[in-house]
Amino acid sequence: ERRPSVIVLVPPQCQQCSGILDGLFAQAKAEGLRFDLVGAPERVDELRSLDRATGNGGSDVLLDDGDELAEAYGEGVLTVLVVAPDGIVAEVLRDPTRDASIQPTLARLYHRTTTAA
Repeated sequence: ERRPSVIVLVPPQCQQCSGILDGLFAQAKAEGLRFDLVGAPERVDELRSLDRATGNGGSDVLLDDGDELAEAYGEGVLTVLVVAPDGIVAEVLRDPTRDASIQPTLARLYHRTTTAA
């Protein structure tokens, strides 16, 4: 079972994405969530290389035969999917920046507040 999790749809030649992914990886791991890098099977070596550069290899590489997820959520751009425990995609973050945050979504999913009361 792959939920709850953070799923990242990685476009081709995205080695520069590792800096962005490190921050998102840390946010997911702070909540105990899986962090999955996803791409087409023919890109497995590229994805594994990116995995090693992200969270010291702490993510999982998943292969999407036919790139169906990328087609569903938009091809050609780094796309982050936050998947809730019930399997619903709670957030879609397209082309995130280095300082991108999924914390508000994670806080909402786990009934926490993001600011002090």
